[in-house]
Amino acid sequence: MEIQANIPGNDLVLFNEYANSADAYIVKGVLDTNGVPSIVDNSIMGTLLGGITAVGSFRLMVRRKDLDIARRIMSDPTIHTQ
Repeated sequence: MEIQANIPGNDLVLFNEYANSADAYIVKGVLDTNGVPSIVDNSIMGTLLGGITAVGSFRLMVRRKDLDIARRIMSDPTIHTQ
């Protein structure tokens, strides 16, 4: 996903933090499928250390302009994430 940060609303903001990469990528898949591009931050550290989550959390980032719709998507009880 290419994001042009100089366009208002395209700066990345934190959507949520997850203790493991699996949870972060499940939510990323749901958001991406519903038209909200997202990025998992810190995925390299987890992969380098065999997925050990003690290194830190996995942060799911979305564009500022997509934050409200991302929250609505994930709060929709008809969407199953697990």
